[in-house]
Amino acid sequence: MIDHADNTTILGRQQRAAVVMLRLLAHDLPAVSWGISSVGSIRRSDRDAIELEGQLGSDYQEDIRRQAALEAWATELGVSPRWTSYRDGQGGKLFVTTVITGVQVEIWTVLNACPAEYRPPVEVGGDPESDPATEAEHLAEKAGVTG
Repeated sequence: MIDHADNTTILGRQQRAAVVMLRLLAHDLPAVSWGISSVGSIRRSDRDAIELEGQLGSDYQEDIRRQAALEAWATELGVSPRWTSYRDGQGGKLFVTTVITGVQVEIWTVLNACPAEYRPPVEVGGDPESDPATEAEHLAEKAGVTG
C-alpha cells in the first residue's frame, strides 16, 4: 500500500535525513556517496522506504576493499551486514540497514561474489548447488576466480 505524502511531509523527511547524514559525515569512516530520497510516497511494507542511502562505489576498486569499508560502517552503526545475490548469480549486494532518529538508512556496495562469511551454512548432505547464485559462486571458487 502506498500513501501519497504532501510536499510538507516530504520536505520534513528529507530534512531529517539530511541531519542524519551530517551526523554520519562526522565519523572517521570510509567515504560514501549519499542520496536522500525524493519519493513522494510512504511505502507500507515489511521494509520501509529507504530515506538516506549511501553507496560505497568505485573509490574502492577491489571487492575486498569495498567489503572492508562496508564492514567498518556496520561496526560503527552496530549492525550486521547482509548479503543478497543477484538473480543471474553474477555477484550481489552487501548492505546494512538501520534506523537513526526515525530515518531509514541503508549503506551498500556491489561485490562480484559472496564473501564466505556471508554464505548460509550448508547442511550435512545438503545441496549447495540448488541455488543458482550459490552454484555460480562455488563454480567460480573452483575455477580460482575471485572478486
